[in-house]
Amino acid sequence: PMFIAFDGFHIWVTNYTDPGTVTRMQANNCGMTTAIATDRYPFGVAFDGANIWVADSQTNKVSKH
Repeated sequence: PMFIAFDGFHIWVTNYTDPGTVTRMQANNCGMTTAIATDRYPFGVAFDGANIWVADSQTNKVSKH
């Protein structure tokens, strides 16, 4: 795990591996609910009130999830 973000209900954790994933966990019990695939190396993660944004350090891209 590298970075985390909180959206009010879930904790989002970047897993800096190749290929990388972002794991969504339930905030009330930290149970993993889903993992989303990313480009290669998810580094930063942020919540804008509606979407999760993930920055990839290898491809220099930012993606919306």
